[in-house]
Amino acid sequence: MTSRRIIPAALTLVGLVLSVLLGASSALAQPVRAQVPRTVVLRFEGPRAEQARRAAVDGLEGSYELIEEDALVEAADRIGVDVSTPEGMAAVVEHLGVTLVIGGFVEGSGRRATTTVWVMDVRGNELTRRQAGPPTGRGAAAAIGEAASMAASEAMATLHPPEPVPAEVHETPPDELGTPHEAPPGREPEQVDVSGRWNQPLVRALVGLRIRNRSIAVSPDTSNDRFDADFFPDLLLAVEVRPFAMDPGALRGLYFALSGGVSVGMSYVQVDGDAPGMTSFNFEVDAGYGLVLAEMVELVLSVGVGLDGFDLADTTLADFPSALYSFVRPAVQGRIRILDQLLVAELGLGGRIVWDAGQLQAQDRFGPEGTSAGGVDFHVGLAGTVDPGFTWAARFAYTGYFLGFNGGTEESRATDEAIQFWLMIGWAF
Repeated sequence: MTSRRIIPAALTLVGLVLSVLLGASSALAQPVRAQVPRTVVLRFEGPRAEQARRAAVDGLEGSYELIEEDALVEAADRIGVDVSTPEGMAAVVEHLGVTLVIGGFVEGSGRRATTTVWVMDVRGNELTRRQAGPPTGRGAAAAIGEAASMAASEAMATLHPPEPVPAEVHETPPDELGTPHEAPPGREPEQVDVSGRWNQPLVRALVGLRIRNRSIAVSPDTSNDRFDADFFPDLLLAVEVRPFAMDPGALRGLYFALSGGVSVGMSYVQVDGDAPGMTSFNFEVDAGYGLVLAEMVELVLSVGVGLDGFDLADTTLADFPSALYSFVRPAVQGRIRILDQLLVAELGLGGRIVWDAGQLQAQDRFGPEGTSAGGVDFHVGLAGTVDPGFTWAARFAYTGYFLGFNGGTEESRATDEAIQFWLMIGWAF
């Protein structure tokens, strides 16, 4: 009877021992899980700050154990400290075992905004910071997440620097004369800080309406030798291109522009009462260089060539001839930031060196021996760009040509003037 009781007890004891041994061996076979640094991401500051913070959190997830900011406030209440003070924050993060404190801010607006991610240790010492683009747009969240991840990695490397590894010494084979070669030291590319600068768009294209007039009179008989067109509309196009706008060096300032306008379907009244058709048009292409001063003023120096004139469908000696000016135009243009990119003041001045005036200079009645001509133009206006790229411009402009006719019986001179009002909308890239 006794042996029957001892055998089951012994079997039970053996089973327990085997279970303990198997459990221990299983635990030893499993890899030891590395400790994941605990990190808290504070609120970001600036426009679209929460969107930027979410992108930073997404970039840190998986590599760090993220602690919510609300958990800091609850811990501060438990231990009786003020989390808004540096001392209180240090006490809370140490209490929670936090390794890194991450925050950030957004500066600027639209696609020219910049997001900065900073990392501090538990004592409030900044370890590193990284910059990315705006919180909106294609790839914005990924770029901010990558910046946060890289900043955190740099901070961890600062807190726990790796052990230095002795560099391997390679003997350089001697040259033909038996003198060892020395490799030139490597030169790292220069890092250029482009934060906070006025980044012009690569392309700015606008279309719109221009209201203008035309008044030309030839002395000495200005009452008969003249042509006047009241204010009329024409369709206007303007494109500005800065192919290296994002370049950190001198190429940044290269500037090209194309502009033109046309008005068709109009008519004018001849002295005999007929009303033949009339077309007004102009076209110009420019190249230049823009200088940015104190990131507030852009000064563009340029030179261009163009055509400007009006075509009268049925001209006779009793009526005024058509005019088509071919010119070279040196100019200077200034743009001043008033409200970042939302409101920019524009003003410009140009000279016109005319080498041909079309049918106007071929009229023997004004001067059979030729014509000399030049001109001037200026404009003032306002412009702006609204996120994500909508752009607009409103402008007042004046153009004047001054002509002299040679070989006439009396001294003949002429003025050709136009007043213009521009209203344009478009897109900037």
